[in-house]
Amino acid sequence: FPVTIDVVQDKANMVLVCAPAEKPGLLGGGIHSVIAHFESPVVFMNEQTQWVDPKNIVMPFDGRSETRQKLFRTAEWAKYYFSHVLILGMAKPSDQEDKHYVHTYCIQAANKMVDLQVRHKIEELEVKDKDLVETAIEKAKGLSESWISVVSNIDGVFRNSSFQQLCETSIYPVMIMPFQEVVGTGGVGY
Repeated sequence: FPVTIDVVQDKANMVLVCAPAEKPGLLGGGIHSVIAHFESPVVFMNEQTQWVDPKNIVMPFDGRSETRQKLFRTAEWAKYYFSHVLILGMAKPSDQEDKHYVHTYCIQAANKMVDLQVRHKIEELEVKDKDLVETAIEKAKGLSESWISVVSNIDGVFRNSSFQQLCETSIYPVMIMPFQEVVGTGGVGY
């Protein structure tokens, strides 16, 4: 499996993975451990997902800086497909600092979309952690031919269990940017 990944990595702008979502075990695993082997973005489709060209991309943001790692590739693919991007800010209820960061990241995302001339809309919600996946899927349901864009991080929006749950239950293709640890940048690195 790793040899195949290395060969694919050299030439791929994106990798399509169609498979049942790998379940995590006591010692780790799950879809995050599979995606961690990739450097390029992955479009993941479980056995109930149907392929669609993304007329719409739901791009959720939470208050952690790592959530922004999906921004550039999502914008690039939205431009390629002439997609409309829903920038979905999901802040914790009654956490003013989280709301501030979510709002800031949504504005940064909107500015990037303007720079690349990508159609977009911002929607900011207060969402409990347990409702993250359901909220993203419900937003995608309200749009035609949607993808959901996420980062394969184990913290933040789509924490390990939520990220795993999304990959297991989504009927929409999930565009996953493999989490990259940011080091040595003198800040958040973006």
